[in-house]
Amino acid sequence: MGDYRVPEDAPDLATLLSASRPQSGDAGPLAAKGDIPSTTSNTPIARVLEMAESVFGDRESARTWLNRPIPELEDQSPLGVILAGEAGAVETLLENARGGIPG
Repeated sequence: MGDYRVPEDAPDLATLLSASRPQSGDAGPLAAKGDIPSTTSNTPIARVLEMAESVFGDRESARTWLNRPIPELEDQSPLGVILAGEAGAVETLLENARGGIPG
């Protein structure tokens, strides 16, 4: 893995997730066409946040985990790895944690 440190001027997770998105029942432009259901997490950050909430039990714990360096990710933050285009590595780590497999 390369150096996936989050640049100092990068938005934090809360900012990235604050973008307006359709709520359940709100069709939105894509869902109106039938392309993507409004309840689908279709961004890597949203998918990983959902998984992390499942593993850690709440959103605040998940956000804390996403923003701190993790040894299994070569001391990079999960958010930095996701922003570098390697969300799969973070998803695998969370899937393993959910299954009881150590990192």
